[in-house]
Amino acid sequence: MARKLSTISFKYSAEHESTLDITYHYRGQLSGKTRFGLTYPDGTHASFLLNSPEDALELAEYLKREVCYDRSALHSQPTFETIGFALKVMCDGNVIKTFYDQSQFKNGIDSFNYISLTKAFPEYASPDYYFVLNGIKDGLDNETLETIIETCVNYQKAVIVSGDLRVCRPMTQLMIADIVGFDNTTVSRAVKDVRVFTAHRNYSLDRNTPSMDFPSLFDEGIEIKGQKISTMGIKVKIRAIIENEDKAKPYTDDAIAKLLVEYGYPIARKTVQKYREEILGIPNSNKRRVR
Repeated sequence: MARKLSTISFKYSAEHESTLDITYHYRGQLSGKTRFGLTYPDGTHASFLLNSPEDALELAEYLKREVCYDRSALHSQPTFETIGFALKVMCDGNVIKTFYDQSQFKNGIDSFNYISLTKAFPEYASPDYYFVLNGIKDGLDNETLETIIETCVNYQKAVIVSGDLRVCRPMTQLMIADIVGFDNTTVSRAVKDVRVFTAHRNYSLDRNTPSMDFPSLFDEGIEIKGQKISTMGIKVKIRAIIENEDKAKPYTDDAIAKLLVEYGYPIARKTVQKYREEILGIPNSNKRRVR
């Protein structure tokens, strides 16, 4: 985790009564560089990557002495728009190769798939390799993006390598922010429009993709018997129960909830209904019944 060295706050003048908060921290385990952050009185942020804590201190002292409150004089506010993309080839948690392209996604990030990528890069067509595709964003340097994305992907390496959703681990953006030492807003921006393509299935780092056909690797989990577990295994079990039911007498949500208790998942009927409708996209028992 990043180790914060100093936080400086000061006022430029009595007439402005504006405070510019300056923070910087040393990222020794990641790059040996220092991230220098500015927080303006209106709540906006800017950041720079410097070579050492000494450089950060020197810049902080310069701003304290010389610069009046003028955001445009320091750093133009980033838009965080996608200005290109990066494609990583990974194997067992290790980055084998990274390709960068400054062009825009012509047909959207979801127009890619594992088959098309292995055709474009046949040397990586083995199931041992998987592809991580992410947008390059204005306002976030590549090092920050790579640190956050690779941390997320490696945290869920078991499910990515095996394709077995039951081994997915509970993972939240706040958890990742704590691991990498960035704020939650930075993590949220970094993981948007990130896709993982494997021989087994595709994944997303976007929390707004609830489909099990493209499941998000972020999962807040659910607490059962004092232990936090991923909801992925429960959703897989619900789908399996429904797929193997008697089509003339399909299970109600209440019946599914009772069966899940036998498998060690004591969840409420309303939770079953939510997963069935919102995540799995499966209709209720009346609509599933075959007469």
